[in-house]
Amino acid sequence: MSSPPSQNRRLSEVLRQLAIEPREELMIADLLELLGERAFGAGILAFAVPSLIPGASAIFAIPLIFITAQLMIGRPVMWLPAALTRRSIKWNGLRRGLESAAQWVARAERLMKPRLDILCTPFAERLSGIACFILTIILFLPLPLANFPPALALILFALGLAEQDGIAIAVGWLVTAVTLTIAPLVAYGIVEGGFFVVRAVLGF
Repeated sequence: MSSPPSQNRRLSEVLRQLAIEPREELMIADLLELLGERAFGAGILAFAVPSLIPGASAIFAIPLIFITAQLMIGRPVMWLPAALTRRSIKWNGLRRGLESAAQWVARAERLMKPRLDILCTPFAERLSGIACFILTIILFLPLPLANFPPALALILFALGLAEQDGIAIAVGWLVTAVTLTIAPLVAYGIVEGGFFVVRAVLGF
């Protein structure tokens, strides 16, 4: 495997390089080594994007809980169980996915650059990890139509962490605040609706 790229390279460039490398399969451990410090941002992004799909968020929240918990406690490098890192992914299908992801990420990167460093310090990243962990817990809860705000916030945090863009992280915090406002209201509405149905059925 080629040596890991320097951390000043954009995530889209890393994905493009990976997509053109000749190989038959890719081990998860090799992918983590290539991403380096970007593994947290890339990992969150990989599972947060499909969480935008209604009904799918609980499935993708499971690996997100694992990843965001490590970001929250300040692990410098993302760790995954050996049983997972030793697994290989068939290259043909993965190459197409990497090419599509690189194009999508490149569009987002045009708006991003390293800035607002105060939100990109190790301490600030741990705080972002706490927010991401809470957002993931909300994603895991069976709250209908409430998956979009936390998934969007996770995507913003992921891109901000990968690109060291404090503005993206700040917007992620803003969407987090909106999410923490909406989620309790949705939960309350579900509970109230459930009680209304019970009362109607039982004739109370």
